[in-house]
Amino acid sequence: MQLTLSEEKEPNKDLLVDLQKKQEDSSKSPQTSNTELIERMRELEALNTEILNGRLAALNIMEDAISSKEALRRSEENYRTLFQTMDEGFCSCELVRNKDGKVNNFRLIELNSAFERLFGVSYTEANGRLATELFPDLNEDLLQIYDRVNNSGQSERFENYVLSSNRWYDIRIFPTGKEHLSILYDDISERKQREANRAFLAELDMEFSRLTTPEEIMRVTGEKLGLYLDVAQCGFSDFDVANDRINLFYSWSAQEMPDFTGVYRLSEFIEPARLEILERGETVVVDNVLTDPRLSPQTVAAVTAFNLFSYVEVPSLQRGELKYALSVDANHPRQWRDDEITLINEVTSRLFPRMERARAEKALRKSEEKYRTLFNSIDEGFTIIELICDEKGQALDYRFLEVNQVYERQTGLKDVVGKLGSEVTPNVEPYWLEYYSRVVRTGEPSRFDDFNQDTGRWYSTYASRVGGPESRQVAIVFADITERKLTQERQEFLLKLSDVLRPLTDTTQIQATACRLVGDHLKVDRCYYSEVNLAEGWTRVEWDYTRGEAASIVGTYPLAAFSWTLENLEKGEILVLSDLNELSFLSRDEREAMEAIHSQAMVCVPLNQAGVWVACFAVTQTPPRQWKTYEIELIRETGERIWTTIERARTEKALRESEQNFRIVANIVPDLLWSSEPEGTNYWYNDRWFDYTGQSRTEANAWGWVETIHPEDREESARRYREALEKGRSLQQEHRIRRVDGEYRWFLVRAKPLLDVQGQVVRMYGEATDIHEQHLTREDLGRMVEKRTEELASSNAQLAAVNEQLKKERERLYNLSVRLLEVQETERRTLARELHDEIGQYLTGLKFMLESSKHLTPEGQKATISDTLATVDELMTRVRELSLNLRPTLLDDMGLIPALATHFQRFTTQTRIEVKFIHRGLNIRLAPEIETTVYRVVQEALTNVARHARTSKVLVQVVVTDQLILLIQDEGQGFSVGTKLDIYQSTGLSAMRERVELVGGSFTIESEINYGTTIIAQIPISLERGEEEFESEG
Repeated sequence: MQLTLSEEKEPNKDLLVDLQKKQEDSSKSPQTSNTELIERMRELEALNTEILNGRLAALNIMEDAISSKEALRRSEENYRTLFQTMDEGFCSCELVRNKDGKVNNFRLIELNSAFERLFGVSYTEANGRLATELFPDLNEDLLQIYDRVNNSGQSERFENYVLSSNRWYDIRIFPTGKEHLSILYDDISERKQREANRAFLAELDMEFSRLTTPEEIMRVTGEKLGLYLDVAQCGFSDFDVANDRINLFYSWSAQEMPDFTGVYRLSEFIEPARLEILERGETVVVDNVLTDPRLSPQTVAAVTAFNLFSYVEVPSLQRGELKYALSVDANHPRQWRDDEITLINEVTSRLFPRMERARAEKALRKSEEKYRTLFNSIDEGFTIIELICDEKGQALDYRFLEVNQVYERQTGLKDVVGKLGSEVTPNVEPYWLEYYSRVVRTGEPSRFDDFNQDTGRWYSTYASRVGGPESRQVAIVFADITERKLTQERQEFLLKLSDVLRPLTDTTQIQATACRLVGDHLKVDRCYYSEVNLAEGWTRVEWDYTRGEAASIVGTYPLAAFSWTLENLEKGEILVLSDLNELSFLSRDEREAMEAIHSQAMVCVPLNQAGVWVACFAVTQTPPRQWKTYEIELIRETGERIWTTIERARTEKALRESEQNFRIVANIVPDLLWSSEPEGTNYWYNDRWFDYTGQSRTEANAWGWVETIHPEDREESARRYREALEKGRSLQQEHRIRRVDGEYRWFLVRAKPLLDVQGQVVRMYGEATDIHEQHLTREDLGRMVEKRTEELASSNAQLAAVNEQLKKERERLYNLSVRLLEVQETERRTLARELHDEIGQYLTGLKFMLESSKHLTPEGQKATISDTLATVDELMTRVRELSLNLRPTLLDDMGLIPALATHFQRFTTQTRIEVKFIHRGLNIRLAPEIETTVYRVVQEALTNVARHARTSKVLVQVVVTDQLILLIQDEGQGFSVGTKLDIYQSTGLSAMRERVELVGGSFTIESEINYGTTIIAQIPISLERGEEEFESEG
């Protein structure tokens, strides 16, 4: 400031001269009046006073000037400090125009440190230079905006992406003079990235809603996340920590990357310390595997072998244990951003629960957590208020002292500074004033969530007193949590809906209950669920909820009536109609059809199965209605739950029918069947068990089955069963089981465990086959051998001459007994093998088909039920064949001729070998053991003919006189008898000979290569023959 003072004159000389002259005249003329002199002196004094005051004023002006200059200097220093320390980048520029007067550049005049930091240019580089020299990719649209602001004199604000810095900026432009602008830049890249991440997650959630299999979910997630983050691989793994195993069961990779899926040793890739981090559920971030000190050399070598150099690995725990992980990998070192890590965590938190839901129906009960609302960052509002109290200190109102820019966005209230709360929000709830009064009174900060009626929003508020105890000012930081509250309300409703639907099994009842709950909750006029048949072109409403004047629309409708929206619904797009009158493209018929059902407003959610539109869930309103986002989301999730619950009910119904069929099959077989838990407690038996033992289900459950075992066998049998369970091994043993009448019979018991992937027993399945007669026969033979041995031993002295012969006979009897035991055991093994390989496989297949039908579509379930019934028919046929092979009933009921004739017919049908059957003297029944021996010899001989003879005819002749003579002859390729018997001592030929010798007969084989084979068996019999003899050929 410059101050100019006028020249200061000396005291008025004329007045002094005049005064001196007066004094001289007075001395010469005493008559001169003193009064005049005094007056002159007073004038002089007044003049001096005026001059003095003038000087003082001048001094004051000079002091003010000096002070103003110092204040200005300090203000400029403060401004400069603020200018250089502010977060926003600032620059002052001058517009540059071409010869046509169009802005084509601008010159940087001044900029602050934040500008240098944001754009990477220094003041020295930028000052005075053209923008295109620093930023060659300058956007021409920006120049047009700068020109507009300069011409209009109005500031503007917008967001812009700068390619050279790969950043987003919030730009505010202010006109500061002709052709001069001031510009503020705020880096909003992180917010933009968060918004992009939220959009990505929303898109991923939409994808999840249409995907039905884990493979689809992993493929879509891996591809979208990999392309979005520009990485080399997205890997999906499960962990088996106990067995040091990690299974990379799916991997999305960039085109140049190989397939990494497979099972690996966990310790080769993850050190114990990092494994502990994952087991705590914490994320592992590695920016550079070559320099990260946490990685062992072994891990570095294993990872880099796959050309991977940085990764983010996010675990997913189940019941507190590490189960899955999502790994996002780059093929070069990479500095992972916080928002990228957060995004990967968010994707993981959605991914694996969604996959679990696809794997098993139990995910229906877990689906309450399926969709979560994401609020990464909500800008907080801020205000300072001052309470207005009465003389008693009771708060009556408050006044707004200060608010920030976010306040208006959070509340929708404008220009509130200086106003009373009762003016701005006249209907404010009294509890808000109570909250603020308590903070002022106690001085303690307080956080609370509550609703504000005037704004119609929920807020999470943090209030603290400003100043000391006498202060009545309150600083308030708040955030709009309306969406979160609405989400909580939606989740509570969906939980209630799931709880109500869970026990329901009738599809119509499911629809009625769900529609009633949604209709009451949203207060709509109509709510309904309809099934869609695209192939036949109809949609059917079985039940609907109505309110007010809305009429029921239960019935079947042609899809063609809704052609205006069919294409969108088939694509899975939700129809949101706020006002029917807004749809100008509707035909008159289409509009009248909608108005006829009082549907001016509608939300219709299509429900797809494997990409096919199968149903829809809709709500309608008679007057127009603006549907809120959270309402649409609630309708969508409700529709999905209704469809899932209906499908579950249908699946359970089909499963019950399939289980009933399985039980019928299980109860057909003559064996005793059961299933037990890993600890050995039985929980299922077939009906044959209860019929045989007479036990009730209560008596048989747990270890009750042990009580039916003979006391002498009980302890050892139970011990061996426990041991098989503990070791996960199959079991075979014999013990006696008590029949309902108290008799104990011998059974062959077989049990086989069902193991999980860890090798642990999940179930033990068992069967018991009645072998009582075989067991007794074996014991009788043993006693016979023992008795005969004793008799021979006691007669040894008397039969010395024939001792050698007796010894041979005893050896022969012993060998026959052993052979009989072997034959019985072979038959038992054959029976066991048939039961295991044939019957067991059929039963296992049935069980597998029944269990797998839980996860199939309705069409797939129908096909599975059909296949199950076919398998049951095959099983019953196989059981009959097995029973016939073990012991043909015709032999016991009708005798040898019918049994042999039936067998010949079956043999010819199966092998196309003609059997000529000649018999004589079989008009009476023979001893059972002889008939059985003849039948088995013929059966075994024909089997050998079919396998080895290569002939089309065979002769079977049976003649009964005082002995039975059996002749079996073919004209096949023959063999060397001696060689064949030596090589196949335990095969069919030896078995036939031993059977015949066991009933006291003789057995001979005559065969020569290329001249066929003849078998002759002679068996002594004792019978009374009839008078008639006849010969029959067949």
